[in-house]
Amino acid sequence: NQAALLHYQYTEQEFLEMKRTDLLTEDGKARFRDVLYTAKGKDKYNHIIQHRKKNGEIIDVQIHACLFQHADHDGVLVIAQDITDQKKAAFALQDSEARYKSLFEQNPEPVFSLCPDGFIQTANAAFAKLLGLSLDKVTGRSYYDFLEPECIISSRNCFTKVLQDSAQTFYSVIINKLKEKIVVNMTQMPIKVNNRIVGAFCILNDETEILKINQELKKSHQELRELASHIHVAREEERKYIAREIHDELGQVLTALKIDISLLTRKATTQQADISGEIASTLNIADEAIKSVKRIVSELRPMGLDDLGLLNEVQLYAQRYQTRFGIKVEVKAPKTLMLKREQAIEIFRIIQEALTNIARHSKASVVIIDIVKKPRSVTVSIADNGVGFNSEGEKKVNSFGLIGMRERALMIGGNLQ
Repeated sequence: NQAALLHYQYTEQEFLEMKRTDLLTEDGKARFRDVLYTAKGKDKYNHIIQHRKKNGEIIDVQIHACLFQHADHDGVLVIAQDITDQKKAAFALQDSEARYKSLFEQNPEPVFSLCPDGFIQTANAAFAKLLGLSLDKVTGRSYYDFLEPECIISSRNCFTKVLQDSAQTFYSVIINKLKEKIVVNMTQMPIKVNNRIVGAFCILNDETEILKINQELKKSHQELRELASHIHVAREEERKYIAREIHDELGQVLTALKIDISLLTRKATTQQADISGEIASTLNIADEAIKSVKRIVSELRPMGLDDLGLLNEVQLYAQRYQTRFGIKVEVKAPKTLMLKREQAIEIFRIIQEALTNIARHSKASVVIIDIVKKPRSVTVSIADNGVGFNSEGEKKVNSFGLIGMRERALMIGGNLQ
């Protein structure tokens, strides 16, 4: 018919001069002999075979053959259906299914698929192993049977969103055969067939060990902070002890020495002018030594913290700082501020370290310390008119000053920004 002429690209005359085997490939001819042998004695038969078109293109065809009689001879009516594209599609589908099956079954991560009602349709060996069950004990069961009760509602909500074409990633807890809790990071994606969502594909990542490690790290960090806090307290106590010893012992000795030198000055006669000058010089040295002792005692442990409180000690330190470095310090503070002893010490040390950094690096001429009392907290702001610094610089390994300030803030339940 006309369709055969168009499809095979032969003219009608060329067709009429051909044998039926002329359309076959060499492999097709061998296959055709087998077909004829099998169809012997039958008036109808079907088979798939390869034909060659006039341009040399080889196609797969589905043959439907029917015997008939015409006048005094027999004939065969042949209907040929080109199935080349269908066959290629079938091979592609088989290849895709094989790849999917391999990816699904051999995936080292636990994987399973869900029906819209939440029942497990398929699962891989890794998922069954995670649960401690055989595959036949997993498939066909509700996915929620394996979840910790507290996770069911949130998991249902996520699965509902997946069925609405929105992939979800969330944490959940699975209970295995031994009643052990397994924390998993689960990703659920919709499965579509002909643009219709027919279920969900689920991939799990067991993060139980990672969470345990994180918990151990947090515990370790907490223990280190507690140790650091203990060391800070011990250091402050040691400073307090040393400061008192220096003040009580060395301070008294220097004061007594100054008194003795002053008495010697009075006893010196006018003829002993040279000696009087040396005594006066020695007296000046004693005065400087006493000042140095006071400064060292103050830096080791500001005595006013225990007696007069944080605000008074900050004011005194600001005055000494201004005299020593020539940097104006303005302190804004409430009239009263009640703090625990350890809080006052750590806040003072943070202010002290900040002012030290300003003197070393900022090239500032003015510093403002603003202490604000709130109902349940205290905020201390320290600003200067210096060159500033790159905030990324505080991440350097040797930024011990900023690290120490942050740790001091953490020790008293605060934070540093």
